[in-house]
Amino acid sequence: MRMKELSVRRKAGPKEEAGRPQKTEDDLVPVPATHAKVNFGDILHQASVEGKRFLVNRQGKPVAVVLSYRDYRELVAGNK
Repeated sequence: MRMKELSVRRKAGPKEEAGRPQKTEDDLVPVPATHAKVNFGDILHQASVEGKRFLVNRQGKPVAVVLSYRDYRELVAGNK
């Protein structure tokens, strides 16, 4: 079963970095923890292949972020 596609608002005019738009907090797709648990494989696919980022919420509060390894490495490299 494929997870329902969620639309995300993006800020106008994102900065370009190495040919890819810079991701912002607006790029995080909110998903309840129970939904993330049931659809984890699909979420991993969307993160790794499609470059989506997910904000996992438990009882309406953010508890985790799922993003691709490539995005993670770029994020870590940018904080050094």
